[in-house]
Parts: sequence; structure tokens; C-alpha cells
Amino acid sequence: MRRNTEDICKDLMKEFEATLVEELIPGILHNFANPLNGIMGRSKLLQRRLQNEGSAEDQGHRPAFSPELFNKLTNDINLISRDTDKLTDLLQTVAEKFYTVNKTGMERINLSELIRKEMSFFEFYLEFRHNIKKNIDLDRDIPEITGIPAEISLSLWSIIRFSMQQMKDCEIKELSIATRKENSRVCIDIRNTASGIGENSGILTEKLNAGELLLDGNHPYCSLLRAFFLLKKYDAGFTIGRESGSSLISITIPYRKISN
Repeated sequence: MRRNTEDICKDLMKEFEATLVEELIPGILHNFANPLNGIMGRSKLLQRRLQNEGSAEDQGHRPAFSPELFNKLTNDINLISRDTDKLTDLLQTVAEKFYTVNKTGMERINLSELIRKEMSFFEFYLEFRHNIKKNIDLDRDIPEITGIPAEISLSLWSIIRFSMQQMKDCEIKELSIATRKENSRVCIDIRNTASGIGENSGILTEKLNAGELLLDGNHPYCSLLRAFFLLKKYDAGFTIGRESGSSLISITIPYRKISN
């Protein structure tokens, strides 16, 4: 089945939206709950301590912030500030993701910076946050590519999520992502400790070369193939296989300007 990149992007957007209820919202609420609970708890404690000092003054006692109380109040304020900053960062991560997947114009994109944001967003997936070891080696100085942020973001999301799902039954779960410059291309290497894509990897090559998508939306490689097709629009090259005991998906994209 042949489809244009706009339709494929819409398909990936639907998949992304479908994960919100079951996979993302629980993680978002969980991550927001920790700093919110800290802010609320410390705020109430600080309020009580200040009220106690006010009551002492009303009763004719001179309120005195002892060194011990002063240190406690200072600590409460510092913890409230820390949790407020953490909550702000979480909100920023969510806002940036939803902003990016709705940007449909051609722009200059630093893939390392985009991947950094994607990895921050993946922390809302509880499995990713708590059960997968991450090794991230991003070259911040790689050249920018020209592309549509929504397409690149959704493609990377799909590939990283595929790598995460591959490790579902692995005893050791480790994901490594690295970026680098190689000649006139930017390279992204995504490795995981799963046994590999397996014998069906030929399906990917066959369908990709033929310009066809898998008909079965539930096929484990359907979303991955959609991501490859979107990136192929930018003259991307792909290597899929095993290297040093890890499954590897390597993507290279030229950083010269690509016409729409």
C-alpha cells in the first residue's frame, strides 16, 4: 500500500495520540505528583510554622526565629523552590513535545537537541523511566538538517518506542542513543539489548525499497516502517541489524538543504 508522507505523518500522530491514555497520562500524572506533593506539603508546613510565630506575638511573646527554626524555614523554602523548578521543567517538556508535533513547516533542526527533548518526554513512560538504563551521547555541534519538525519528531518517537518495546521481555534493558557527523551526513545510532529484529527484518527492506507500507496496522514493524518512510523523504539511509551484541538501528540524513 502506497501512501504519501502527509498521510503517514497523520498515521503516526494517531498512534502517538493512542498512547496518551494507556501509557503517557499515568506517567505524566505520576511525574507531576511528586513535585506537587512536595510543594503542597512544604508550603503547609511553612504556613504552620509562621502561624505559630504569629500566635506567639499575639500573646505578648516576642517572636524569635531561633537558628534551628530559621534553618528549617530556609530549608522549606529551598525545597519548595526546587520542586517548583522541577514542575516547571516537566510542563515545559510536555509543551515542547505537543508544540513540535504540530509544526508542519520546513525548518532547520539540530537532531541532537531534538533527541534530547524526545528523551525527556519519554521519561513520562513509566517503563522507560524506571526499568530501562539510558546511555545518551549527543554531539551538540552537529550540523542542522532541514525538515518538518512534526515529521522528524514523530519518526524518532516511533523508532525509540519500537526499541523500548523490543526490550519488553529482556532481563537487561538498556537503550543507547548517539549522534555524530560523518562526511556530509548526520548519523543517529539507536541500540538496545533485545535479541534483534529477527528473520522478518527482510520485510522492512523489501517494503522500504518498494515504497510500500505494511497493511496490518498491528504488525510490530508497521509503525517503524512508517517512521522510515517519513525520514526517507529527507534522503535518509538506514542500517538495521546486530552489532557488539546489541540490536542497532542506524539512520543517516544529509545536512544539505532538502527541497520540500
